[in-house]
Amino acid sequence: MKKSLNLILLTSLVTSSSLLVISCNNNYPNSYKIPTIPNSNQKPNNDKSDQDKKPNHFIDNNNHNNQNDQPNNDIEPKPNDIPSNRSKLVYDSNKIYDIDKNPEYFTDAHLFDSDFLLKNSAYTISRSTNKFFTGSHNMNVFLKTGYYNNPVDFRNGYDQNTDNEFWKHSKNIGWYGDLGKTDEEKVAFYNDQLSVDGMVKQAYLNKFEQKEIDSSKTLNFDFNNFILKNPFGYLPSNLSQLFYYMDFDSISRLYKIKSVKDIKANFDDEKGEFEILITDKNNQKYYQKINQTNTSSLKKNLDFYQYIHDRSFSLLVGVNRWWEDPFDLRSGKMIQDFKGGTMWVLDRVVNKELEDKGYWELLLATNIHVFSLAETFDKSIYFSKNSTNAKASKWTPRYLKHGLKIFNIITGLFSELYRRQSF
Repeated sequence: MKKSLNLILLTSLVTSSSLLVISCNNNYPNSYKIPTIPNSNQKPNNDKSDQDKKPNHFIDNNNHNNQNDQPNNDIEPKPNDIPSNRSKLVYDSNKIYDIDKNPEYFTDAHLFDSDFLLKNSAYTISRSTNKFFTGSHNMNVFLKTGYYNNPVDFRNGYDQNTDNEFWKHSKNIGWYGDLGKTDEEKVAFYNDQLSVDGMVKQAYLNKFEQKEIDSSKTLNFDFNNFILKNPFGYLPSNLSQLFYYMDFDSISRLYKIKSVKDIKANFDDEKGEFEILITDKNNQKYYQKINQTNTSSLKKNLDFYQYIHDRSFSLLVGVNRWWEDPFDLRSGKMIQDFKGGTMWVLDRVVNKELEDKGYWELLLATNIHVFSLAETFDKSIYFSKNSTNAKASKWTPRYLKHGLKIFNIITGLFSELYRRQSF
C-alpha cells in the first residue's frame, strides 16, 4: 500500500517526558485512500446511576481493613455494574494470606456475569477479583511488617528476602510504584529493582487435547459481534481471557446449554484460530472452531503488525544548528543538519471544512528525543547569557526551508513535505 503525504503544517506541539504529539494538517491526493482507523470498543450507554456505582471489593463492609488495607492508587476502577462474585471475604488486619492455605481468597476464574464483563475494561475486570483484593491486603501488611517485623524501607539498602517477598505480592495486583499514603511512605516503599516474577501474568482457560472432542456436539455460535464487544481485544487468546472470567450461568445463557460445568479453549494468535469445548453436568460436550474465514472480526497477530505498519512513518526535520568539536572548542560553527526518527498516526481529527478542500487533519506522535531541538535553539549550551565571544553573534538557529520530510520507513516510498518558506 503506497502512502503519500503532500503537505504538512505544524499547528501545535504537546510534550511530555517521553512523548511528543504533533497536530498537523495533511493533504492527501484524491487518488490515494485514507487508511481506515477503526473505532475502539464502544461501551453500551448506561445511565449515571450505573456509572457512579463503586466496585464490590468482596470485603465485609464492617471490617475496617476494607479501605485502610488497599494500596493507594489514584486510578480506581469504576465498573458499570457490581460484579457478581459469590463470596464475601473478611480480612485479618495482621495476616498475610497464602494461596495454598486460603485458596478461596485468590479466586479469579468464572466470577463475573457477561453484562459486567462486556460493560467494563480489562483493567477494571482484573481489579475486581478476590485475587486482586487479597494481593492488595497482603502487600499492605507486608509493607508494615516485612522488614523483620518492621516497616519496609527500600532506601535503607538491598535485602534479598525483602525484595523477593515484595515481588511475591506485587504479581497479584499489577503495580508497585505508588504504594503508601504519605510522601514518606511512598519513598520508603518504592522498590527501584525489577523482577519478571513480580509482573502480572495473563489468565486463560485450560487447553484441551483433540481426543477430548470425540462424541461432542457441534456448536454454531456467531462470534462476530461478540468479539467486537470483548474488552480484552480481538485475538483468539482474548476470547479465552473473557471466558476465563465469565461465570457458568452466563456461559449457559450465551450458548443455550443447560448447567455448564466446564469450559476449555485452544487458541493460536499467529494463525487466528480459536477452539472452544464446553461440558454440561451430564458430561455432554459441545465443540466449535472459528477462524478468519468464518468469523471476519477475529484477528491474528499479523493484522496488528499491519495496522502499525500502515501508520508508521519516519520524520526528518531540517535545522540550522550549532556544531562544535568537543576536542577543539575553536571549531564551533553553524551547520545544516537533520534530526529525525519514527512517528505514528494516532487518530484523525474530523474537520469537514478542511476535508472539503482536500486536506486531512491527523494526530501524530513520536518519542521526545526525535523532536528534541535543544542543540538548535538552546544557546546556553555553548554560550553564557552575556558572552563576549565573537562567535556568539553568529548563532542563527532556524528550521531549514524545505526541511520537513515524512516517508514510509518500511516500504521506503518517500514523500517529502515541503514548507514554502522558512520557519
